[in-house]
Amino acid sequence: MSVLKQFDKNNFSFLPIKNKLICISLVTIVFFLDRISKIKIINHQLKNDRVYINDFINLDLIWNTGIGFGLLSSNSSIVYNSITGLIGIILIIIVFMIIKSNLFEKILLSLILGGALGNMYDRITYFAVPDFID
Repeated sequence: MSVLKQFDKNNFSFLPIKNKLICISLVTIVFFLDRISKIKIINHQLKNDRVYINDFINLDLIWNTGIGFGLLSSNSSIVYNSITGLIGIILIIIVFMIIKSNLFEKILLSLILGGALGNMYDRITYFAVPDFID
């Protein structure tokens, strides 16, 4: 083995482990920031009325049983469970995409995965996702 290949093998073998730690850390941080923000808003909204910021953005708690912006909202448990199952499959696909991508894409996908895991937690715990940005 040449000296250059030996140098590369010995000095840069930690990079895949570092990339994994970065991704796991980002997912964990985003997940907990998501949980903390939702807990704070839920506790505030239960005691108070909506928070008026300006004419364009306000904080008002709404429980979303569908997907983005209330699409596919339904009172049917079959529809809700089907959507939740589909979201679970998408989360698994995102994990595989993180494994197969470069560092920049890993970082972006880790941010998405952290927020999506927070929403999945809400779907399982509350049977809805608290949306509060109006």
